[in-house]
Amino acid sequence: MSRSSKSILVHSRRRKAVTLIEVVASIALVGTLFTVVLIGNSRHLRQLKAAGVKHQACEKLDRLLSRWSVDELDPRRFSELAEIEGFTIGERKADSAWSIKTEKKPLTDIQTGSLWSIQAFHRAPNGKRTLAATVEVVVTDRSGVAQQ
Repeated sequence: MSRSSKSILVHSRRRKAVTLIEVVASIALVGTLFTVVLIGNSRHLRQLKAAGVKHQACEKLDRLLSRWSVDELDPRRFSELAEIEGFTIGERKADSAWSIKTEKKPLTDIQTGSLWSIQAFHRAPNGKRTLAATVEVVVTDRSGVAQQ
């Protein structure tokens, strides 16, 4: 066997092994990909939780408005019906998970009603209160006098 054929065999044996630089580079690449996946997953979970809270708020407001419409949108019954649905009015109970805020505005084009803006808030376990849903309802007065 000649010297050149021995060097080819030695060279081919060395190329079968992975160098330390290649190992470190592949570990860095896998680590980067893993980090990207974790960050994307945490964002996805946060968005999923927020969507669930908004969906729950919409369902609660829908049930509240259904009950209220059966009572012909009587403003005197609103607070009672809101409490039946598990809402507190304003921030009276700090431990309540759900609260609503109402704002009544007189209608300019209809003299016998008002526009109710109803906002549903959710209080997270950490105490942070966030707006989950909003609905606006036109409430007319049967006697012809605007509700204020």
